[in-house]
Amino acid sequence: MMKFRYLAYFGLLLYAQTAFGQTISTGVSMSTYVAASPGVLLDKGGVKIFNGGFGSDLAIRKGEPGYFYIITDRGPNVDASKSSQKVFAVPSFNPQIGKFIIDGDSIRLVSVVGLKDTKGRLLTGLPNPEGTGGTGEIPIDLNQKVLATDSLGIDSEGLVAMEDGSFWVSDEYGPHIVHFAADGKMLERVNPFSSPRSIPKVFTTRQPNHGMEGLTILPDGMTLIGMIQSPLYNPTKDDTKSSRIVRVLSYNSITGTSKQYAYVLENTSNDISAITALDKNTMLVVERDGDMKYGSTKSQFKNIYKISIATATDISDPANKPNGLLFSGKTIEQLNTASGLKGKGITPVTKTLLCNLLDYGFLHDKLEGLAVIDNYTLAVSNDDDFGITSDGDNGIEAKMVPTANSGVSFIDRNELSIIKLTSPLTPVADNRNSDKAANFTLEQNYPNPFNNATVIRYHLAANALVTVKVYDLLGNVVAVLTNVYQNAGDHTVPFETGGLASGVYYYALCAGEMRIVNKMILLK
Repeated sequence: MMKFRYLAYFGLLLYAQTAFGQTISTGVSMSTYVAASPGVLLDKGGVKIFNGGFGSDLAIRKGEPGYFYIITDRGPNVDASKSSQKVFAVPSFNPQIGKFIIDGDSIRLVSVVGLKDTKGRLLTGLPNPEGTGGTGEIPIDLNQKVLATDSLGIDSEGLVAMEDGSFWVSDEYGPHIVHFAADGKMLERVNPFSSPRSIPKVFTTRQPNHGMEGLTILPDGMTLIGMIQSPLYNPTKDDTKSSRIVRVLSYNSITGTSKQYAYVLENTSNDISAITALDKNTMLVVERDGDMKYGSTKSQFKNIYKISIATATDISDPANKPNGLLFSGKTIEQLNTASGLKGKGITPVTKTLLCNLLDYGFLHDKLEGLAVIDNYTLAVSNDDDFGITSDGDNGIEAKMVPTANSGVSFIDRNELSIIKLTSPLTPVADNRNSDKAANFTLEQNYPNPFNNATVIRYHLAANALVTVKVYDLLGNVVAVLTNVYQNAGDHTVPFETGGLASGVYYYALCAGEMRIVNKMILLK
């Protein structure tokens, strides 16, 4: 079971200027659903490793409105005291995809798909051996016993949920792009050294644990777009210390052909952690740093950008050399910046800022999942690292999230946050007074005035994620009546006042880009 928590709410301070039932604009808002008791994988000396981990990416499958698919990464792991080692606290952990639904004031886990090999055996998250996508890490357990590597181990990061029930997953090892059937069984695994199909060899130079972090699919249903997390070590780590150039891979899952584009990070401390497609050329991308909102003197960075590949230069190397296409003897990564690219006639993907999630109250370090619900609504998820971090001595301790109050923090947990945007993702006609708006209605509650109970009726012109909330005159939320995905048509919701005092209250209906507020009077 998961618990719902508000971090912000839309600006009801506008209500005094609106007529009853009038559609209003919104301010910044983010509704957050938190795992209250996800179960425990291991309790090590009082430090609990939570069976969460769903947050490395999320996806929405067409034809399944209201459901969210959220994937784990390779499992609970922390840095060891030796830089060459990595502690795997639960070595047998099986990376998996969870299917969730928003249900009232909670988010409910409906089912889990464990990722498997071609014979149906559960995969682990242990590192690959060198030469097959290895990161150079030596895996150890909590007793400092060296563990074997796994040639099919997966560090799952990007997720695509296909209409046929299958999944595409991008993997930081390798990097690999893996196709799984609906039951989690592996269908195909593509990487820079696979055959007969592969991605370009240049991707073998990816930084350890900074492989293909984001993955999406275009509306054609066959073109995958993957983004490398950070600049490749191409040709070497020292050559690209100052680089802000990240590669975007376009891979046709039918023909096996590919293209590449350049994306320019805002600064060298940022990474790419998610991507989701809007149309054949346009996507949303998460660019972030690795810091929490509070508890650090650094200026945190958690931005979502809208990017386009429409005018970007294809930087693919027809000869498929290990370092890719060279420009005056330099790799793309060695060109470092946008001006370096421009000097060689290379146009990167265009990018415009959509929103800064720090403004919405996002607290976590690892913003890693991104999906589009509708033209005004996004869903994002965080990677909680299973609630643990390194104790600095090959052990684990609880991973804490600081807040604005220096004396208050909480254990990092997976959160699914619904973001309401103030402007549409793609241009729409002004239809606030159109038939569509007219058919999206919030009726006066009945009876009104009322004593202990009343009924609220509304009509949806289209399927939507719907919330109905009641506010007092100060704008405080006093009740959340509905918070589910609903089909178009007529709906009713009861409101029982409980211990509320007599007075004027406001009830607000939000569905997609439409917001309506009405007033009601409680008399006891």
